[in-house]
Amino acid sequence: GTVAAADDGLYFADRRGTVYRLSIDGRLLRRWEAHDGIVASPAVGSEYAYFVTQSGRLVGLERQGLQPVWEVTLGSGQPFMSSPALARGHIYVGTLQDGLLCLGRHESTWNGHLGGPGRGGRADASPLPGKVRFAWRYPAQTDSAEHPPQEAVKICTPPAYHDGAVYVGQDGATGTGLVRLDVEAGSRGPSRRWFYPTPNAPDASPAVGGGRVYLVDGRPDQAGRRLHCLDADTGRAVWTLPVEEDAPGDLLLVREGLFVFDGPRRLSRIRLSGADAGRPDWSEVIGPPVGAPEMAEGILLVATKSPPRVLALSPVNGRALWEAPLAAAPTTGPVSRRYLVAVGTEEGLTVVRLEDGQVAWTHPAPAVGGWLVCDADHVACMLDSGEIRVFDWDGKQIAAVREPPARMPPMLFADRLLYVSTRTLETVVLNGTGPRRWFRTAWLGAVADPPILAKGRLYLPTAGKGLVCLRPRSAHRQSR
Repeated sequence: GTVAAADDGLYFADRRGTVYRLSIDGRLLRRWEAHDGIVASPAVGSEYAYFVTQSGRLVGLERQGLQPVWEVTLGSGQPFMSSPALARGHIYVGTLQDGLLCLGRHESTWNGHLGGPGRGGRADASPLPGKVRFAWRYPAQTDSAEHPPQEAVKICTPPAYHDGAVYVGQDGATGTGLVRLDVEAGSRGPSRRWFYPTPNAPDASPAVGGGRVYLVDGRPDQAGRRLHCLDADTGRAVWTLPVEEDAPGDLLLVREGLFVFDGPRRLSRIRLSGADAGRPDWSEVIGPPVGAPEMAEGILLVATKSPPRVLALSPVNGRALWEAPLAAAPTTGPVSRRYLVAVGTEEGLTVVRLEDGQVAWTHPAPAVGGWLVCDADHVACMLDSGEIRVFDWDGKQIAAVREPPARMPPMLFADRLLYVSTRTLETVVLNGTGPRRWFRTAWLGAVADPPILAKGRLYLPTAGKGLVCLRPRSAHRQSR
């Protein structure tokens, strides 16, 4: 097929089913195996590259790392030789049996806390803006039915972003629960769409997808906790499911289903449709888990404290595929890229192979705390001391931030790192300079929870101003 050229390189595939991304000067940057021949040309959009295999699989790959984001079967009329075309959020493909097919706009998913394992709060592939300025705050400073007074509301979770809306947990005199804010680009401020009350204050951001919002309320030491399924448009409860008092409550929403730690040692897959929606398809006792589940190449991954291990499960029935014993207890959930799985432990960072769980490399260090963040090229961990270390997936350390930042996961971009410090947001150029102040936050009060980035806008929970939106600043505007 024809080579597709984009601003970040060249894309093409071969008859064996290998997809390539090259730099403009011909260096191999990434490859991905479809395990199915490809003769058609690719199509490249703003975030994804699209390939059609000869057996009729249309695959959407994240451009930078060629990681599969979704896949759909076009039919049975092989061979498929037509190249896909993109226009107005749709994909057009010619077929021998069914003529011209139009596939609708891809439904994105906010997979769970901070967007899911490894994402660090990034909702999409939008780059880090060079400079930002204050856009709005929620609740607004004025007192009204739409915007209650600031002192009556406490933002208690990182935000979640999906399809032009931000979902964030709040606690206070005006109510405890989850609020949806419509934040379409160009608006002067958010519009509160609905508020859903919960028995306990939310402690983690929800998962959102398929017109539904999934939220576990409360912390592991609180009674009366439930998994809530809400209609994303109206905020009304579709169903709820009890969650045990000592359950972690971490969840993951992917195309394979909704997975939740609903017991202190139990992982369940929840049915999302049909008459039995809201009931477990299966439940497995796996041991005390750490962090959230992760899905990689159709394999469900979890980390457990006792025994200390990474466990690979079938998402269909929960049966174990392999386990990787760890030399020390895990302190983070697993994250995965490039057929490798990383987990933080009490003795550093351990990376195992996705295919069999064998150790690929380790990095001895003081205990890793919090979350791991990764992209196609890097994995970043935070030590208990607050130091951030960044590695490539071959195990080479390429950056370190030794100034103790706030204990929140950083965001990874192609060539830089954004992290929360005590009074500022700082950036570090990977394999280069830093830290450098990106935005001064002291006047907002302490940053209360990790921020997220969506369509170039940063949503920042603060102690002084509630939820704050920072938007890109035009070059002619003065910085704050």
